[in-house]
Amino acid sequence: HLVPDPVYVPLQATTASLMDGLVYDLIHPPGDWLSRGATSTSFPGKTTMIGDVTLTGGTAAVNLGGAITKGATDKLLEQVSAQLLWTLIGSGGSGPAVQSVQLSVNGKPWSPKGSDLNPVQQLRQSKYTPANGASSHQFYYVDSAGDLLSRVSSVSKPVKVAHIGTGFTQIAVSPDTQYVAAVKNGSLFTGRVGAPLVRRAGDGYTSLSWDPVDDLWATTGDQIVMISGAASPSQLAGKPVAVSVVNSDGTTQNVGPFTGLRVAPDGVRVAIIVGGNDLDFGAFVQLPNARPGQAAVRIVLSQFYVSVPSATFTSLTWYGPDNVIALRDPGPELTEYPVNGGSSTSIPAQPHMSWITASLGNPLVASLPRGAMVADTSLSGSWTPVQGTGISAVYPG
Repeated sequence: HLVPDPVYVPLQATTASLMDGLVYDLIHPPGDWLSRGATSTSFPGKTTMIGDVTLTGGTAAVNLGGAITKGATDKLLEQVSAQLLWTLIGSGGSGPAVQSVQLSVNGKPWSPKGSDLNPVQQLRQSKYTPANGASSHQFYYVDSAGDLLSRVSSVSKPVKVAHIGTGFTQIAVSPDTQYVAAVKNGSLFTGRVGAPLVRRAGDGYTSLSWDPVDDLWATTGDQIVMISGAASPSQLAGKPVAVSVVNSDGTTQNVGPFTGLRVAPDGVRVAIIVGGNDLDFGAFVQLPNARPGQAAVRIVLSQFYVSVPSATFTSLTWYGPDNVIALRDPGPELTEYPVNGGSSTSIPAQPHMSWITASLGNPLVASLPRGAMVADTSLSGSWTPVQGTGISAVYPG
């Protein structure tokens, strides 16, 4: 997947200098929270720009040379062109909008397979896209009888998926919908959907989220832990492993406690509630020299975060690749936050709302007292009741 990486540029930058600067940063990524082991660029390190990026009729022409000319396979150029497409198309601002990209290597236009030798590419032709989490149109919840139910809309008939038992206060379903995790009295249980849930080591669990490869991430107060392959009940001996969390400069000042966590659809980024009133964004960075029993990753936080000292964040959810929706008290107040630091958008909330879940292109679903649920298909605060009652409605992830 492509992973959105916020880049800040001067407001007075011209369209030409902006496009040149963005392409330069794709070749030489800034050493930020996403570039230190969480992601990589497909541009070979000694790639060069030949001339400036030009914009004609909405098509940005980029001519590359240097290291990219050696072994430039179609797969490599598909990745490079995808980075160019998504980066430059998002660079319009108040200037001319980029609608397509023409990539050339040493002056020779490159045409992807199946394009009839047309080197001009648009987003619909991009093989690589940001993961948006919209693959599943159904949300899940647990009713008072202990049944795990799913439904594809607020007005559809619920479907019984499995019986997991009563007393659970929070659930999480894996993106492939094959596994479920649940919390009861601070204890964690996991298993394949339809099979008995297995209690995992530890206690004090407050938040759960699966990543795309069925690893489970959870908060336990002062720690974030990961259970690798938690979907497998046979791994009873596998204990949750604490994952270190550091600021973008490597320090640990004001990091924790953690009360909420949701992994992004790409499995690279994570949104975290820190100290109750901070909403932070982090990236999973690989640690190649991790010893047995240690986590092979750490979480590096972005320099951008949301702080509301007078309020407490109570629930959060990703909405596509670029936004997080968070619920906070008092109020309650529901707000959509762009993860690039852009302006937030307020969403009218219902009184006593305590939980929120979202998936791009699907309704928001929120929890009210006594198991009541409401849904909003437009993100406008036009809430309608969901028939039936349940707790912890969640989209997969």
